[in-house]
Amino acid sequence: MLLTTNINQVIENIKKFQIELNKKNGKNDLVNALGQFTNWFAHKDELGNWIFAPSKFIGYQEMSLEEYENKNQNKLDGRQTDAILKKWKITPSKEQDKELKEKLCLFLDRYQKRIKTTAKVYILSENQDGEIEQSKALITILKTWDKDTQKKVISDINIYEQSLR
Repeated sequence: MLLTTNINQVIENIKKFQIELNKKNGKNDLVNALGQFTNWFAHKDELGNWIFAPSKFIGYQEMSLEEYENKNQNKLDGRQTDAILKKWKITPSKEQDKELKEKLCLFLDRYQKRIKTTAKVYILSENQDGEIEQSKALITILKTWDKDTQKKVISDINIYEQSLR
């Protein structure tokens, strides 16, 4: 299975997870595994409510219950999804973490499941795509300048980037 490549795929998967859980009258491998997931992501839906999904589900393109139930055949690996999702991962503050874990527990209660004691909840950030849009805007502006100015600005950006390392 292919890993997600953009934030929109991840958001769609978080929304889809809410639906997939209820397939087969809630008697499926996803529901059975709810208490076993270690890395959860939280995202606010259109109504401002937190929704949750594990990284192992949201990190693959076009994930579904059927794909998850064939996890051994599909070679699903949470370590791979954790690596790809880190660019959209925000570690919550202590207060946020407490709130998110409480809401996740309420979510899991609906399925008579408990949160894994080592579970982590991360907030899904949409900023990377915003940064990409800002980069595109900067490139558009750069193209309107003469070559010498472009080179100077790019040099300054490279120097600044190196100073951050």
